[in-house]
Amino acid sequence: EDADVRILTILDPDYPLYLKQIYTPTPALYV
Repeated sequence: EDADVRILTILDPDYPLYLKQIYTPTPALYV
């Protein structure tokens, strides 16, 4: 499920920032 959440953060720019911050260890978020 975590992988799905990370994908959502990448594909959805409106995804809550606080959720993005939770998954910041994911390098893809910095791309």
